[in-house]
Amino acid sequence: MSRPSADELLELISVLAHDLRTPLTPVKGYAEILRSRPGIGPAKTEQYAGIVVEAAARMERSVDMLSGIAALHAGRGQVRNEAVDAAVIIAERLDLWRGRLPARTFAGHTGSAPGVMLVDRGWIGRALDVLIEQATRLWPPPAVISMRAVAGPAGDTVRLTVGDLMDEDAAPAVSRDSDALGRAFVNAVCDACGYQRAGDLEIDVPIAAPV
Repeated sequence: MSRPSADELLELISVLAHDLRTPLTPVKGYAEILRSRPGIGPAKTEQYAGIVVEAAARMERSVDMLSGIAALHAGRGQVRNEAVDAAVIIAERLDLWRGRLPARTFAGHTGSAPGVMLVDRGWIGRALDVLIEQATRLWPPPAVISMRAVAGPAGDTVRLTVGDLMDEDAAPAVSRDSDALGRAFVNAVCDACGYQRAGDLEIDVPIAAPV
């Protein structure tokens, strides 16, 4: 894949600084409360510690995406596309997110999609995780987050879509500023693996063989 321009690198650095600074603020704030107020009680301590852990996990995901982008652009990120059933990919991602966000409801179906896709399971999984995380912010509870696999418009791809189960045709636009790093990561995966970004929350991947 082509190397990013100097302007693209500067934009990515700016995005990363923003994405790390945002969760760092509650980490510093609540850590200071826990340090300076040892008598706040177990309930508040657990609450604040949970916020710190969640913010730290967000920073870790940002660093993970950045390292993935760097590896793909430098040619260190190996891509091994293989034939995988769409239902398997959907089940893997939704099982992960049901464990990660047990209070949310997730659903998946393959619709009219050909069963077998040609994908790198690791990279497509990480890209889909970005889309699912975006969807959980765009559609708060009680919305059901849906992941679908349907036939692509040309018949030679499978379109993987994340959205609201009850309103799948009304996907709100993802703000360019709200998750620029996630967008850059998904774009890098698509470029390196031969997929196409069909929409903010959609990826077209090739089918393993014509059907």
